[in-house]
Amino acid sequence: MPAPSARHSAFMTLLLCVVLAGGSAGGESFVDPERSRVAGNEHRIRAALAQSGPKLTQESAMLERRAPDSLNLVVVGFDFSDSLMWGRDLDEFPGWPPQRRQSQRIPGTDILMFAAHDSVYFDLQIRRADAYFRTVSFGAFAMDWQVHADIQNLPRPMGYFADPDSGVVRLARAAQEIATAIDPVVDFGGVDTFVLIHAGAGSETDLDGNSPDQIPSNYLDRRDLQEAVDAGLLEVPRIVTEEGDLEHVLVLPESETQDPIEGVPGSGFFDVRGVYCFEIGLRLGMLSLADFTPGSFPDSQGIGNFGLMGYGLFTGLGIVPSAPSAMNRMMMGWASPVEVSSDAELRIAPMLDPATVSGDTNLVRVPISDREYWLLEYRLQDPDGDLFYGFDDLNG
Repeated sequence: MPAPSARHSAFMTLLLCVVLAGGSAGGESFVDPERSRVAGNEHRIRAALAQSGPKLTQESAMLERRAPDSLNLVVVGFDFSDSLMWGRDLDEFPGWPPQRRQSQRIPGTDILMFAAHDSVYFDLQIRRADAYFRTVSFGAFAMDWQVHADIQNLPRPMGYFADPDSGVVRLARAAQEIATAIDPVVDFGGVDTFVLIHAGAGSETDLDGNSPDQIPSNYLDRRDLQEAVDAGLLEVPRIVTEEGDLEHVLVLPESETQDPIEGVPGSGFFDVRGVYCFEIGLRLGMLSLADFTPGSFPDSQGIGNFGLMGYGLFTGLGIVPSAPSAMNRMMMGWASPVEVSSDAELRIAPMLDPATVSGDTNLVRVPISDREYWLLEYRLQDPDGDLFYGFDDLNG
């Protein structure tokens, strides 16, 4: 094999970093308390999104190596007897105290981004997630959706759905109740995913640990719905509508802004985009590639920020979530590896739209045993070469 080019050297450096990350250097070390606090927050946030086991969609993706070409969503907001969605008309709720929770703010400022979290706001967030997946799938996947105009108010407090033992099955029942309420005016024909956006932040960003009533963001599949049947909260393991039944429910927060640092404008901010994309990734069958053990404080970051399904959902405060890893892109059918088992000369193109770059492949698979292999990809972080990030960049 010829001497590696600068780009290939970058690959080898990355692989070396991956190998070295598994070990530790001897001798004395200095621990930065602030960095430790930040790392602890990252672990806490990511561990809060842990799944108890693989979903059926993940098992299917492992076997079929293919994501659906599209998802068809119905999106609806809901709030609680003790917590309203930001921007609700309080004239509709006599005696309700002024809202303490507000919209997310523009980072570094105290300027509110949105006057209300309503159907227009929900549509914007889903459009952003759709744009993300169209980009990282190279146009192979997209979403269609309809947003119900009216927010549904449930006659139960938020904490009822945050119970660690029964919160999931209670959310399953809430999904059925909401579907039944809006069914007369919503066409569920052809819909395959029910998206519920609840008032309040997700518990995954409760960095101070002082909001036990918050709900963790989640994806419910047939197994979760069956648990609701077993608990007597659903009659069948599906969300029943007049036009057809649903077996997939996403539970997402209206925002991820909370626990600001006193005297620091804009602190406590996370955008919802990363969490929305992460949960949609689970719905598609992507594997979660973070370390969840031990449960109280994971002792590694798994693949870290290199992929959406690791800690990459919070890169850029969740505004610019990382692209899915090579493994998940391969499982989704968005990248096809060239297998290399002997010396070969290949031009590895950046992991961008294949129509826009030249190379022999954008993914290489190198077997190292009957059950293991390396996947090599090239992440080009500044494709337009201007050294600045812009929202039209296709940064990996």
